[in-house]
Parts: sequence; C-alpha cells; structure tokens
Amino acid sequence: MSKLIKQLEELFTEDESEIKMNSRNLSKKYLVFVGVIGLIWALFHIYTMGFGTFPGIIQRSLHLIGATIICFLIFSGSSKLKNNKWLLRLDLLFILLACIVTVYVISIYPRIIEQHGVYNTTDIIMATILLIIVLEGARRVLGWFIPFLVISGITYAVLGPYFPGIWRHAGIGYERLMQTFLLGTQRIWGQLMSISANILVIFVLYGSLILSLGLGNTIFDLGSKLTGKWRGGAAQLATVTSALFGSVNGSTVANVATTGNFTIPLMKRLGYNKNFAGAVESVASSGGQIMPPVMGASAFLMAELLALNYVDVMIAALIPALLFFVSIMISIYFYARANNLTGLSDEEIPTWKQAFNWRTFIPLFVPLILLVALLFSGYTAGKAGYTMYIGTIVLYFICNVRTKKEFKEAIKRIISGLDSGAKSMVTIVMLIAAAQTLVTTINTSGLGVKFSLVTMSFSQGNLFLALILAMVITIILGMGAPTPAAYVLSASVVGSALINLGIEGIAAHMFLLYFAVLSAITPPVCAAIYVACGISKGDWVKTAIYSLKIGLTAFIIPFMFVLDPVLLMKGEPIDIILSVATALAGVVILAVGTMGILINKANITERIIAFTAAILLLFPGHITDVIGISFFVIMCLIHWKGTSSSRKSEHAISK
Repeated sequence: MSKLIKQLEELFTEDESEIKMNSRNLSKKYLVFVGVIGLIWALFHIYTMGFGTFPGIIQRSLHLIGATIICFLIFSGSSKLKNNKWLLRLDLLFILLACIVTVYVISIYPRIIEQHGVYNTTDIIMATILLIIVLEGARRVLGWFIPFLVISGITYAVLGPYFPGIWRHAGIGYERLMQTFLLGTQRIWGQLMSISANILVIFVLYGSLILSLGLGNTIFDLGSKLTGKWRGGAAQLATVTSALFGSVNGSTVANVATTGNFTIPLMKRLGYNKNFAGAVESVASSGGQIMPPVMGASAFLMAELLALNYVDVMIAALIPALLFFVSIMISIYFYARANNLTGLSDEEIPTWKQAFNWRTFIPLFVPLILLVALLFSGYTAGKAGYTMYIGTIVLYFICNVRTKKEFKEAIKRIISGLDSGAKSMVTIVMLIAAAQTLVTTINTSGLGVKFSLVTMSFSQGNLFLALILAMVITIILGMGAPTPAAYVLSASVVGSALINLGIEGIAAHMFLLYFAVLSAITPPVCAAIYVACGISKGDWVKTAIYSLKIGLTAFIIPFMFVLDPVLLMKGEPIDIILSVATALAGVVILAVGTMGILINKANITERIIAFTAAILLLFPGHITDVIGISFFVIMCLIHWKGTSSSRKSEHAISK
C-alpha cells in the first residue's frame, strides 16, 4: 500500500505550477486525493461516452458535482488566506452540501420528468444551496464579474415590476424562479450543461492526452520542417504549432503557456523583439480556436445552439481561419524583412524522417482524420470525440509500447493526462453552470427580447453600429473567461438581436465566437498577453500593441463574413473564389500598412494608401475591389519611385 501511495504522489505532484498559481500550497497527500477525484471524474465521462450516458439530468448533475468537488478542493475562497483551516472547513461544507443536492436531484428525477410545476419547500432550499455553490465556484475560478451578472439577472427577474419603461415586467417570484432553476430540464440542467457534460469534456481530455503522451513534439517538428526556412522562420513556426495546438487544446491561455515556453525563447534567441515574440504567440494561440477541424470545441457549442451539423460549422469556419493565419504569417514576413531576420539554421530543422516519425505521427493525425470522417458520416460530436480519444491511445500503444517498462510509462502518461484534463475542465464547468443560470434568468424574465429591442433601437437599424456594439459586449464578457463561456454569454445577450437584424444565424454566432476568442488579446484584460509576457519578460502594453497590429485582420474578418456570407461558403463556387482572392489580397496589403514595409520601409502616406486599399478589398463589392486594387497600384508606384530615388542617392554618395 505504501508503495502505491508513493507512486500516486509521484504521478499527481509532478507539475504543481498550474494548481499553486490559483490555490493553496497543497501537500503531496492532498494533491493525491485531488488527483484521484479528478481521475475518477474523467473516467466516468469516458465510460459513459463509450457505453451510454445516464438520463440527462443525472448525467449532468454528476458532471457538475465532480467539477464542484475539485474546484473547492483546489481553489481557495481567499487569495490572502489560502491555508486558513476555517476556510478549508468551509470548503468541505460546500462539498458536502453539493453532494447532498446531487443525491436529492437524482432521488427526485422521476418527479422532475413527470410532474412539471409541482414543487415544495425542500426544492426551494436545495435550489438556493445549488445556486450559492455555483456562484461561489464561478467566483473562485474567475472573480466577481460572472456572479455579478447572474445576481443582477436574478434581481431583475424578481423585481421586474419596479423597473421603469421598457424594462418593466410582471416579475417572477423567487420560489418559482428557484423551482424552475432546480427542476426544469432546460434550466441549470439545460442545453449548455448538456454540451459541457457530453461534448466539451472529451475534447478537453483529448487536448491534455496528446500533451501527456508527448505527441506535441510532432507538431513542433512538422512546423519546423514546413516553415523553418521561410523568412521569419521561428515566428512562422510559432504560428503553425500554436494553431494546431490551439485547435485541439481549447484554451488560449493554456496554449500560450504550453507552446510559448518553446517558441518565445526561440524567437528571442534569433533576434526577435521580446514584445513581438510574445504577441506572435498570443495571437496565433487565440486563432487556434477558430481553426478546423476541432476549433477548441467551442464550435460544437455553436452547432448545438443553432441545431446544425458540426460539419456545417467546420466548413463555414474554413475560409475565415485561412485569412486569419495568412494575415499573421504575412505580417511576420514583413516584420522579419524590415529587421533582416532569417529562418532557422539547418541544425535546428529536423529531417523529413524526424518530422514524420511514424511512432508519433500516426497516433496524432490518424485519429484527427478519423474524427473528421465520423463527423461527415453523421456521428454525434461526443461519440466521434470518444472514438478519437480511444483511437489515440490504441495507436500510441501499437506504435510505441514494446516492453513492460514502456507499458507502465504509457499508463502513467495517460493517467497524468486524465488528471490534468479534469483540472482544466473545472474552470469551464463552473463558468458554464453560471452561464446556464444567467441564460435561464434572461429567458425567463424576457430580458433577452428586451435587450434585442434596445440594441436595434440604439443602432436605429444600422447593421454596422449593431455589430460594433455586439463586438464590445462580447469582448467585455470574455475578459479572462474561457472561450466557450464567453461565447455562450455573448450569444445569450446579443445573439438574438443580431439575428433579428437579418443576419444569418451561423454568421451571427461565428461573429460572436471570433470576438470571444479575441478577448484574450484585447486590453485591458488580455489574459493571453499576460501569460506571454511572463515567458518573454516583455512589457504587456507594448506586447498588446504588437498583438493588435498582427491580429488586426482578425478584428475585421467577422465584419467581412457578416456582410458577405460567401466567405462562409454560402454561395456559388465562382463567387467564393473571387471573394477569397480579393480578401487574400486585402490581407496582404493590410500587413504592408501595419508593418510599414513593402520593398523598403513605407512612409506614412504609403501606409495610409495601403490601409485604404486593404479595407476596400476586404469588404464586399466589385466596385470597392477595383478601387482598392487601383489604390494599391498607386501606392506601389509611389513606393517604387521613392525606392529608386533612394538607390540613386546612395549610388551618387558611393561615387
């Protein structure tokens, strides 16, 4: 037994950095206990996805209780009193109450299904306890912002008759609100919690699995081989690897922390400005969540909310993602050209054999191909994700395990991946639970409809003004929050308003998803920037400015596909080709303006002309395309003339 405990201590205490950053200084035995809880919780989800889930509310309540237990064990109620014994006892009380509520919900499951509208005093008490637990859990993982929104929503629902003008409504009694909160199948146990319990969790666990198995090295090697020789090779490598990691990882901040520890020091060593290096990593890591096929799992939320096949979402996201990463790589190219930075050396670039090492290449990419094939075949996202997860493990064993020692090491890595995946999922679950509560109050009180009316009234039917307002709201809601939670909140607040303005559902939701992603690099609360600066030792303001320059196209792309749905693959092939061609031209020209270089350094006049040409090309319309190309031709002539004059002057001086 002592040998087993020692092995568990080694397994669950190898990397305490993520935990210590937000919690108590945990002892090894405490970490083992938390690790075992997380392991059981993760295995529960894998088992139910493979062999069938429990009835909806039971599955979701067990999903929430597991996350709640881990949350209150890891995250202290006070950052100043992390190891206070009384606070720890309070946390244990929260956990006990959460368990009691879960047992109660499971015990009255038949009544929830069969007797709508029938409730008693115990139901109200249990609902209130659950609400307090959810709000406290959300506060611990993110702060007061989300709980404040939920409390404001509940206040509005209960005190409706006392609000003025359009905001007034009949009011919803607290008892009725709590009854629907606990017993309604579309309340705390509704669609968002269903997606979290049946879809998001498997993709978060998969992201942790590939890291624990060391399959990420294949991404680095492949990225080095493909982009290493390009101008700005180190930064191009950061872009490619971060895109691939971000797509399967699902967390911008975690992606920066993972890939940035390799890419940022590499860029700095090869002469890149430390602030620019941090910006490249931050922007590329953000973009990974809009990169098909996995898209950080947020796209599965979109598919469920819009009642679409995930394949439709994936296809719609393809062109915008292409434009996003082309813009980053072109910006890097011009920056490297301006600063005379070259690619990686031959010694730093792996051979093709190393890049396509079958022992790691097969377990990484074959399951991803299988995922896409299953999704196209009509499998649910959860079942396809489960098959991908199990396929990765099976192929890893086939390709890498030969001896008893290798077998033990593989098992150890899988368990480590389950443990880290469970801990990563906790933050998402608590915020999804809070978001589901907010959505419940918005829908029950009619606040969503009123907000849509106010948005349309404020914008006076002006689509562009409404989009600007939606962008600002989404970025504010996304401050420091994981992308899934930020997207869900923004969709519940302004999603219907955009659709009521005539925007197609998938375009409106894709718009909100983009800005939920970009909130991680948008000041003042730019979590990805802060993490990158912790690695680069750069200045966060300067890094944020570079991020906005590199990622400027990303802020324009959502407006493009709302105004021109052809970029979401909605149209005839010839229209799609023309739109992509002009958009790509606009992306390249925009990089000239932001980086300030074409052949040589561009002056302010040339940059203004380039910006104008880019904007004209990026927005739809044949007339604007022709004018945009004309502007760029004029800019090139001015630039070429200035470059020729400069060369003649240099030649004369040399004589």
